[in-house]
Amino acid sequence: MAYPGEVFNRDAEHYYQETLRKKHMAEGFKILISEFSGMDLWAGFREPVFRDIINTILPDTDLDHFLKQVKNPLMAQDLPAEQIKKLLFLIMLYVNMEADHAALR
Repeated sequence: MAYPGEVFNRDAEHYYQETLRKKHMAEGFKILISEFSGMDLWAGFREPVFRDIINTILPDTDLDHFLKQVKNPLMAQDLPAEQIKKLLFLIMLYVNMEADHAALR
């Protein structure tokens, strides 16, 4: 059975750019939610300064609601710049928190 190279390349490109990318993004976002949930709990009970920073980044909502709000637009690559900025700040806060934990070990 012959499968023309152009068709194969087109189908492979579609798979990588759509199907696989979406699966990876969904999996990554699930991990992000889990890690941020832990950060939120830790900030609330052990490190008030982190709680204050989260409240500064998200003055109008809580972390859980924000993540639910941005999930679909992020997956559709349609997240507004301001939301991307907040998400990046939260990721940087998480990395900082993890670096602090690693330094204490």
